[in-house]
Amino acid sequence: KSVFSLNELGQPNGNAGGGAASAEDEDMPAPHELGEELKFTGRFCGGLWLDIKRKVPWFLSDFYEGFHIQSISAVLFIYLGCITNAITFGGLLGDATDNYQ
Repeated sequence: KSVFSLNELGQPNGNAGGGAASAEDEDMPAPHELGEELKFTGRFCGGLWLDIKRKVPWFLSDFYEGFHIQSISAVLFIYLGCITNAITFGGLLGDATDNYQ
């Protein structure tokens, strides 16, 4: 437990405690502001086309980084973490139900 009060540490939710808004909050866009891709263009799938054009420079790197050694090791770790439990407890469930499940 912390020996400091919440007033000394500051509020974790910004100005939830009634404090004044900081300069960082003023730089943030309005919560309901629409991006360019979500505005009505008058064309069929116009926003989708704008979104694709905006993301094209990163398409190749998305696939390239997916084959990075850290990505592969994370996927392999998660896969093995899931599959070993399924094999172990599936075998125990099979023994308990005489392989009816």
